[in-house]
Amino acid sequence: MIKKLTVMVLSWMICLLGVSSALAQTSWVSPQEYEKATGERIERLNEAPMLRTQVAAGELPPVEERLPKNPKVVKPLNEIGTYGGTLHRGTASPSTGNYLLENMTTEPLFQFSWPFPGSGPVESNLANKWEFSEDGTELTVHLREGIKWSDGYPFTADDVLFYWEDVLFNEKSLVTPNPNLYVEKGVAPELEKIDDYTVKFTFPDPFFFAETAFTVLREWAWPKHYLKEFHPDYNENATWEEWNKHIDWIYRGKVTLQAWMLDWYEPGGDLVVVRNPYYWKVDPEGNQLPYIDRVRVHAVESREALALKNVAGELDWDCMWVGTQHLSMFMEEKERKDYDVGFARVSGMAFYFNYDTPDETARKIMRNVNFRRAFSLAINREMLNRVMFSDMLYPSSWTFSTSSPYYDEEVGKLYTEFDPKRAKQLLDEAGFEDRDGDGWRELPTGEKVKLILDCSQHDLYVPCLEMVVEDLAKVGVKLVMNVQLQELIGLRRNAGEFQIHIWDFYGVDEPLAMLELWVPVSKSLPFWHSKASETVLHPEDSFDEAYAQFTEILMNARALPYEERVVSMKKANNLMAENVFGVHVGYYMRPFIVSNRIGNAAKSIARSDAFGGDTPPFRVHQFYVKYER
Repeated sequence: MIKKLTVMVLSWMICLLGVSSALAQTSWVSPQEYEKATGERIERLNEAPMLRTQVAAGELPPVEERLPKNPKVVKPLNEIGTYGGTLHRGTASPSTGNYLLENMTTEPLFQFSWPFPGSGPVESNLANKWEFSEDGTELTVHLREGIKWSDGYPFTADDVLFYWEDVLFNEKSLVTPNPNLYVEKGVAPELEKIDDYTVKFTFPDPFFFAETAFTVLREWAWPKHYLKEFHPDYNENATWEEWNKHIDWIYRGKVTLQAWMLDWYEPGGDLVVVRNPYYWKVDPEGNQLPYIDRVRVHAVESREALALKNVAGELDWDCMWVGTQHLSMFMEEKERKDYDVGFARVSGMAFYFNYDTPDETARKIMRNVNFRRAFSLAINREMLNRVMFSDMLYPSSWTFSTSSPYYDEEVGKLYTEFDPKRAKQLLDEAGFEDRDGDGWRELPTGEKVKLILDCSQHDLYVPCLEMVVEDLAKVGVKLVMNVQLQELIGLRRNAGEFQIHIWDFYGVDEPLAMLELWVPVSKSLPFWHSKASETVLHPEDSFDEAYAQFTEILMNARALPYEERVVSMKKANNLMAENVFGVHVGYYMRPFIVSNRIGNAAKSIARSDAFGGDTPPFRVHQFYVKYER
């Protein structure tokens, strides 16, 4: 089993590292573009039997009238699917059932390439074309004409403006604008309607990155015709309390642009969605998507119970709750049960140094670049890989990910080799020596080289951390673990009261879409350098100088055209890797589970918050049910 798993993982890694040039096109703007690219013509449109029945009964118009002028053509992963059936998912927390459904088919203006976002150019979606002004201060977006909401009402520019003006930027509406909308601190672009299917964004400064920034957002329009009834600016009898209740997807999800619309939900329990009869995407044979009729999310009592239900065949697919800790069970049962195991590339455990920690001694230690390099070299990643990651860890320095266009393979391994001898030499050069012979190093002033590690209670990271503590002890660095509930660790992190914070390595796939994690876009950010916006450079502090250069690059990069942006961001990547802004253990293959009865489910994906989270890379609208249980 171990040999088979190793071969599977190696194949996966080769696939992942080569996606940028190997992936074939998977979608087209229109049937005409599909014919031009492939020579194949979509002769006629087809629909699900359940919709055909409704058309025959006079409850729905024909499929030709329900689809837009140019429906988006989606090539399924493996084969053309068949209609019908129910996809069963699970959630170990009732509050996430809503997220699972809302996130299954995100519909922004533009869309990433799936299943490996960042591997290809941004594609059309709600918009079928767009263009920048020469100086990058204007972006004109042409919406796909003829799209309809799930209740049959036309989708137009008015819905985009309603979402922009009456939802996102209305102070009484409890929807927080995504930071990616802002060109600079607190300055969002102006949006105007040109006609029913054209809008124009005007930026205060060049913003060529808008193409990617807008793709990160899950949705770009809300149904004005439906929601204005609950909006106080349109209905004098409406209240803001009632409005802010209806902004939740479980209330507004019946009228949507997604592949499925809300059917019913049980508060605190199960949710069910049913196919959207007006969904505006088709496969290369003209079949209206999605293939699957319904999706049901079952609320279960725990993460472990959810994994067991997937193994038992009660659920069809999970890519959110299961993980490395379930892999041995999955592989042991796989030959006897009706499911397969896939892998998603995710970032692993990261050590965030707090460069502004209130503890002066800790601050002196962490601001020394030789200490940070030694910290990384002292970690035995090979042993961590063998013991905790089932040989699925891909060691990496503090660098942008392999899914990022800014990745540089040469710096991706800096200071990741296990070299305790060199680590000791670097600590000596830093002036951190064992002066009293007790086995622990001290600063020249006598204080112990001792740091506190904040980590949430986690069934993977806590045991990993215990191994790291032992590794650092062998080079004379004392680390003390502070393991608490995730909410408490989060409070300490947000208040800047930590010394080293341990969690996932966030924002590494598209850092310019998550600037708040990297540079001081506002006061107290990023959380690991909360005083960055007020920092006065200290000549003796190499971190300050390197971070200032890094910040300048990131702050200016979003104004650059793509090719120039890549060159500039690679410089930033090298800066932070060489100066070890933090310590990353590496990327690893997180297993997920999928029933064999589900067709077109990718077995290799890149999962990323920056690119839309865990679900969109699967393109769930092209899943199909091969057979019933």
